[in-house]
Amino acid sequence: MRNDLQLIVLPIISVIPFFLTGPPGEPAGIKASNPGKHSAIVSWSEGATNGEKITSYIIEKYNVESQEWVLAKEVTDPTDVATSNTTVTGLFADTGYKFRMKAVNKHGVGVASLESQLVQTTPDKPTTYPTNIRAGVERKAPSLLSGIPYQESSGMHVALNT
Repeated sequence: MRNDLQLIVLPIISVIPFFLTGPPGEPAGIKASNPGKHSAIVSWSEGATNGEKITSYIIEKYNVESQEWVLAKEVTDPTDVATSNTTVTGLFADTGYKFRMKAVNKHGVGVASLESQLVQTTPDKPTTYPTNIRAGVERKAPSLLSGIPYQESSGMHVALNT
């Protein structure tokens, strides 16, 4: 009796998990809203974490008058990091701003996001001047100047020496 043995060779495939870790990807959907005289709310969506939790964000502002990117705020509060929005203060009134961001994890700082749309802070001074100004001379009294100041309904009286 003869035993024919046949050798069968099967390839062995091994899957080794491979995780690439590094600085985070860029945040997305940067939006500036609710501008005040000296502030605006900046919101975003988290980008790729690249294997590590994002611990903070760096927000840069672009002032259209100075035409340069500068640090606006470092977002380190865990609540702001988790909710993906924060209030940026220290802005100039009646000025246009754009914002961009970088995410930070234990491996470093990621690349900058695309910039937000332009947002204009509100004016710090009246945009209209007092109206209905008149002057007159009263007998045995100094000249009288009266008018309606900006956003007030009562008259304004200033005595002038004559």
